[in-house]
Amino acid sequence: MNQKIKHQLAALEEDLRLLLTDLDGYSELKLNQKPSESGWTVFQIMHHLIRTEDLSLKYVQKKIEF
Repeated sequence: MNQKIKHQLAALEEDLRLLLTDLDGYSELKLNQKPSESGWTVFQIMHHLIRTEDLSLKYVQKKIEF
């Protein structure tokens, strides 16, 4: 793997670590609270991001196999 990709992956891992550390300071009740009637909760946003990342990874893996 080239250095640029390694650096970007390390930065993403650090960002994830910082995000999880920040979220650890909030109660489950707060993380499930909608900011507005049509807004998403923090848990909903995180679920969406994880699902999107998973699907993106599967797409890239499929393309690499060709």
